[in-house]
Amino acid sequence: MPQINLQGTVLEYQVKRRLRLNYALNLQGRNLEVVAPLGAGVAEIEAMLQEQGPRILAKLRELEAAASAAKPAAAPPAPADSAPRSRPYTKRRLQSELEDNSRLMQIELGGHAIPYQLKHALVQGISLRIRAGLLRVTVPLMYPQADLDAFLQQKSAWILRHLQLTPPPANTPAAHSISLLGQTVAYQLKFSGRKTVGFTIGADGLTVTAPNGMPLPTVEAALRSKQDWIVDKLAQRAAHTPQQEFVWADGVSFPYLGRTLRLQAARGAAQPAHLEGDVLRLQLPGEASPEKLKRRVHTWLQAQAGDYLEKRLAHWAQQMQIGYAGMRLNAARTQWGSCSAQGVIALNWRLIHFDPALVDYVLVHELAHRQEMNHSPRFWAVVGTYFPAYKAAREQLKDASRKLPPGL
Repeated sequence: MPQINLQGTVLEYQVKRRLRLNYALNLQGRNLEVVAPLGAGVAEIEAMLQEQGPRILAKLRELEAAASAAKPAAAPPAPADSAPRSRPYTKRRLQSELEDNSRLMQIELGGHAIPYQLKHALVQGISLRIRAGLLRVTVPLMYPQADLDAFLQQKSAWILRHLQLTPPPANTPAAHSISLLGQTVAYQLKFSGRKTVGFTIGADGLTVTAPNGMPLPTVEAALRSKQDWIVDKLAQRAAHTPQQEFVWADGVSFPYLGRTLRLQAARGAAQPAHLEGDVLRLQLPGEASPEKLKRRVHTWLQAQAGDYLEKRLAHWAQQMQIGYAGMRLNAARTQWGSCSAQGVIALNWRLIHFDPALVDYVLVHELAHRQEMNHSPRFWAVVGTYFPAYKAAREQLKDASRKLPPGL
């Protein structure tokens, strides 16, 4: 089994290649399992491991500390004439010591806020079980949260069915139209378990999601109360030209915390990505295909986002004197941040592409939800106390989000 030296710590690792776009790491004792995309070479994999070295070693120390704390008190020395006995450190034993390595999470599936118990274990894949009305999810050690969110979305029909929360047949969108500000506006109407009427404007136009059983006149009254916003957003959507897919290649420029970085990719022995001034340098063997460059740059960006956002979140939590249960990164398509009822703040790693002031606005916004889990006047008063220019920042964030090209 090959070995790698991470800051003086030697770990054995095993590579499994799968049809996927990113990496997953499973740590078993001092053995590391790497699930890599098809086509990823050894040099590229080892460069990725070097970049993720601090996080791997932190997880290793955490597991070793948990295992050490779970060991029973030392037994008295055995008589000299008796054979020494030692309890083998088996997979089952380590698994039992990790039983408390679980936490309560939440995800929205089909309009329902679904709580679930998440446990990391010495397993090869993801398992789902329903016990006592609670979804229990077991994943490999160090499994990326973004990949888990995508998996749960794919399994949403199965989860909702077993939790007896399957949306009714009436949830199928139906075509409607209404006159708003003298214009005939077509929209798709669907129903869900939500408590308020929601409006979404996408590639297919306006979609209205209403609580189950709400009469159509009530839905139309809600539409008229938001008619200025709806007509304005539909006009912006019609005028907006779809951006081309961003293609990663040597020499391309991309935004990074208010700066513009340039990618410089060279052929040679694989080396971890490193920043020199405003140039991100990559060195990798073989042909640098756009997909390979994208994986390497995204790995580096996600590591930088984790460090930067963690520090800024801690800074603002201290300024606001607000506590939180933890932070995790995700790759959500429609949200830059969220705060769960348990106090876990999820942040989109692509915030790293925005100006630091906009990032700070998102952090203050999510921390304010620790006091007000809504968008009431009281909530905005909390935000305004620590970020007075929040209204301008909110509009700038929307504008920056629209200008961010897909694939970046």
